[in-house]
Order: sequence, then structure tokens, then C-alpha cells
Amino acid sequence: MAIYDAIVHQEPLVLGRVLITESGLKDIKLAHVSTVNSQKETQFKVIFDAVLTTLLEDEKHGMKTIAIPELGTGIIGFLTQEQSARAIFSAVNQFAIHCPDSNIKEIRLVIFRSSTVPAETVLSKQSFEFENEIGEKQFSFEAWLEEMVARI
Repeated sequence: MAIYDAIVHQEPLVLGRVLITESGLKDIKLAHVSTVNSQKETQFKVIFDAVLTTLLEDEKHGMKTIAIPELGTGIIGFLTQEQSARAIFSAVNQFAIHCPDSNIKEIRLVIFRSSTVPAETVLSKQSFEFENEIGEKQFSFEAWLEEMVARI
């Protein structure tokens, strides 16, 4: 994180830009991408673009295994887990179409809590097709404030 902090201190990470840094562990790199501050109307597309851009950068760096956390679902995010999964799956699908000979052999979706929708619903054919999807999760300032106070 020290490498990341030094870089973004000089030049903030703008929405959608990908920054690849060393992790401190052998053969493990970290991909940082900014999605915070995207709006309810655009967050789905921002997450899609961020994942696709990250995969393209990962390919350039010769990465073989990728772990992607759910994005846009946190305390200040607007996406449900299912929307996040659809945005990520859609980006992975586009990457696979445009980079069929990729060195990336495994992509893992990391989810920290249980979903309320069965996987087969999220992974339907429509998972890979979207148009102007709007975030469905409501932002709660009270919940955000409680989370921030709990971290102090």
C-alpha cells in the first residue's frame, strides 16, 4: 500500500484509471481502480468499464489468476450484489470475446456476504447484456456514519 499511497499522493487515481503495483509477495500484484463517487445512474457502467480495463491491464502484465471483489456494493455504493455480479460478468464476457488467447486462466469473484438471489438467476444469458442499468441500493448517511465511527 505504501507504493500506492506514494503514487496517488502525487497524482490522484481518477475514476476508471487502473494502477498496477507490487504486493510485497512473490508473483502477486495488486490492481487498483477507482470507482468511488460514481453516481447511481452510472455506477453499473463504471464498474463494467473498471473491470474490463483492469483485465486488459492485467493481461499486459502477464497475470494468470485474478480475484475481483464485488464492486459498487459497499456502504457508499448503489449496486446490489446481483447488479455488481452482472457488471463484472459482463466485463469478463467482453474480455473473453476480445482476448480469446489471453494468458489469464482463472478469474475469481470474491463476495463477503451471502446473496439473496440464486446464482442461476444472476448468471442467466441476460447477465452479459445490459443497457443503462441504474443502481437499486439506497445510500444511507446514517449507516455510513455508523460504519465510520466503528472504525475509529
